[in-house]
Amino acid sequence: MVRLLVLLALLIGSCIDVAAQSEIQNLLNEGRNLFYGGRFGEAVRVLSAAEKLVDGSTSVADAAWVKVYLGASYYAVKRNDSAKKTFADICKIDRDFNITEKEFSPPIVDLFRLGEQQCVAEACETNCSAIRSAARNRDPDQIKKAVDAAGRCSCDDARQMAAQVVVENAIDNYIKQQYALAQTQFQLAVELNPVLR
Repeated sequence: MVRLLVLLALLIGSCIDVAAQSEIQNLLNEGRNLFYGGRFGEAVRVLSAAEKLVDGSTSVADAAWVKVYLGASYYAVKRNDSAKKTFADICKIDRDFNITEKEFSPPIVDLFRLGEQQCVAEACETNCSAIRSAARNRDPDQIKKAVDAAGRCSCDDARQMAAQVVVENAIDNYIKQQYALAQTQFQLAVELNPVLR
């Protein structure tokens, strides 16, 4: 009996997810048509409803396109701050997502790029902060994880701070005759700050 109830609950949950995804796609299509039909205010209303339905089970493409058309519609009704914020949210969904002037007017593409730059800057600041925090904790493993998570972010000051901490730890381990660990830490320090070569 319990198994049957669990199966029934899973089946109902799956049906709800499918229905929500179908509703998002319907709203996205309607919003896109309204946008291209020049009915921008209505597009904002429809796409805002779609945006509220987006969750972790929504495909990355659908989530991003809802934001794109919502941002473009905000731009069309002269709500540039809302457009930029909406465009900035896209890089949180898919950092490599892009639009071109073949699809949208140059001012919309420019605003999209500004939003993307804002998002990347915010993400980088968060990642650089994590490196600084790991350096303050003096934990080389935590530093390495934070640096790996930072990826393409430069974080020069944070990397230099972390490199100094790692060098100090490597020297301590060398003095303790833990040569392999010291060598690994010296290598990490050079990765963090190539000036140390």
